[in-house]
Amino acid sequence: RSVKHECIYIHAPNTGSALKYVLRQWFSYYNQRRLHQALHYKTPNEFYLASRNKNINLTNYQTIRLTKLAA
Repeated sequence: RSVKHECIYIHAPNTGSALKYVLRQWFSYYNQRRLHQALHYKTPNEFYLASRNKNINLTNYQTIRLTKLAA
């Protein structure tokens, strides 16, 4: 829901290349700058790196998908 409401509907890109550019910008913002309440107000990148460094068990955090964050 977030990507549609916060990106696609607002910017309404007309071409495939414009869509690709807008999505790259939005996912960069989403993973690197946007704080997430479910991740204790950290960005997904910060949370992922902290979990790797501290060996945190991520199975308790159902809201994140590490395969998408690592991409």
